[in-house]
Amino acid sequence: MLSFGYTLLAEAATSALQIAGLDPEIGLLHTTRQGRPSLSLDLMEEFRPVVVDAAVARLIATGQITPANFDLTADGGCRMNRPASAAFLDAYERRLLTLVAHRRTATRVSYRVAILAQARTIADWLLGRTPEYMPQPWR
Repeated sequence: MLSFGYTLLAEAATSALQIAGLDPEIGLLHTTRQGRPSLSLDLMEEFRPVVVDAAVARLIATGQITPANFDLTADGGCRMNRPASAAFLDAYERRLLTLVAHRRTATRVSYRVAILAQARTIADWLLGRTPEYMPQPWR
């Protein structure tokens, strides 16, 4: 579930960075490597625990997803079955719609909007419009 969630979050970060006019492959913390969205991986670090990890923890704690929701594959892996995938996607999307206080906008925004706001914060810092990059603190 974490891997799937991180993949979805990386895509959300990539879209936000592109909207902010940045190349998602040029990383600051993650090494730049052709074909890897290094800057997206940098941006998503702020959101992994509060979006993906929180959604997964809630699904497990409430028993919505259990070991029975996973099927073993022939190559030794495991995958969520359809009901688990649907439950996960629902929990992930609900988490992205959760409203939180955002420092830069000084308003309550959804995590989805906060990802875009942080992408714009990175752009402002890289373009010299702000003296430093301020990560969003979460409670």
